[in-house]
Amino acid sequence: MITTPLNLNNNLPLTCSRKGTCCHGNLVYLNPWELVQLANEKKISSKEFRNQFCEDGGIQLKFKGKQDARGKSACNLYTDDFGCSVHKGRPLACRLFPIGRQIKNNEIK
Repeated sequence: MITTPLNLNNNLPLTCSRKGTCCHGNLVYLNPWELVQLANEKKISSKEFRNQFCEDGGIQLKFKGKQDARGKSACNLYTDDFGCSVHKGRPLACRLFPIGRQIKNNEIK
């Protein structure tokens, strides 16, 4: 993984490129509000969404879809011909990609 330290003068171009980079091989945790937003985008109940697209009781998105060229599995909400099937309702972690947390020596940085 490449890590780039940022400072207050850096520009953060966070415009979605719709290439699916954030949709493969990542760990995305959800809060209850995000789960409801995702369910609304899929036009199903929160319970149905949790059962179909989440793990660990609804707090984590499943990444068990088709693998990309790097061998990373896609999010179960990703579609080959379109990209993220819930793009308008995607979670904050997806919206902020590639910004993320690192764990070093058991500390989240």
